[in-house]
This record gives sequence, structure tokens and C-alpha cells, in this order.
Amino acid sequence: MLLTKKKVDGIIVTYNVIWFNSYTNSTFNKYRETWYNSAGEKIIPSNVEDYLTPLSLLILLYDDGTALATSKGFRLALNNFSRFRIIL
Repeated sequence: MLLTKKKVDGIIVTYNVIWFNSYTNSTFNKYRETWYNSAGEKIIPSNVEDYLTPLSLLILLYDDGTALATSKGFRLALNNFSRFRIIL
């Protein structure tokens, strides 16, 4: 862990900072090609049902979902998909 100092509103503040690097692996390229178009935009592939299992839906809900207090439903945060791509 490193300490770094930054001036905020005229006061010097010390922060604990952790930096790390990660590596890419070509194993994941097929998923990128499936879920992103050539312009780098997220897409929903035409074979999305091949990826939807009970476990994958559970992970999606836990990761990007919110329980709605006003009803007995869920909302998925699909912010990085365009509206056109979400409408199936």
C-alpha cells in the first residue's frame, strides 16, 4: 500500500492507494466478439438464450439488479446497452 498526498480545497490530504495491473487472455476474445460489435458497443447477441441459465440470471440480478419496493419485481441496470439493443 502506498501513501499519496493531494491538495483538496487548500488542505493537503493523505490517501492510502493500491495500484495493480492485470493481464488479458485470448481465451476471453470469443466473448468480446459475441457481446460487442466492431464499433465497441455492447450488443445482445441473437443467441442470447444460449447464455441464459438459472445461474447466469441469478448472477445478472445480483450484479445489475434492484428489487423494487413499490412492486414485487426487479429492475435490471442495462445502462451500457443502447435502447435499440435492449428491445428484443
